[in-house]
Amino acid sequence: MFIARNAPLLFAFLLGSMPIAAAADCVPPERPFLPQSQEDMRAYADLIRSDFETYIDDVQDYFRCLDAERVVCPHRVVRFDF
Repeated sequence: MFIARNAPLLFAFLLGSMPIAAAADCVPPERPFLPQSQEDMRAYADLIRSDFETYIDDVQDYFRCLDAERVVCPHRVVRFDF
C-alpha cells in the first residue's frame, strides 16, 4: 500500500537520479595517466604520446557521438565534463 500510494514520488526520485545529461550510448574516454615526475615523463614519453593520441581520437569519437545524439534528441541537454 505504501509503494502504491507513493509511486509517483518514487518514480520522480528514480527519474531524477538518472544521468539525463549523458547521452545513452556516448561514453566519455578516460584521461590517460600522466606521471608526476619529469624523469618519468621523459622515460615514458613515447608511451605517453601514444596514450594522448589515442585519447584525442577517442574524444573526437565521443563528440561525434554527442552530435549524433543531439540530432536524434535535440531537447536533451548534454554536458561536457571529462
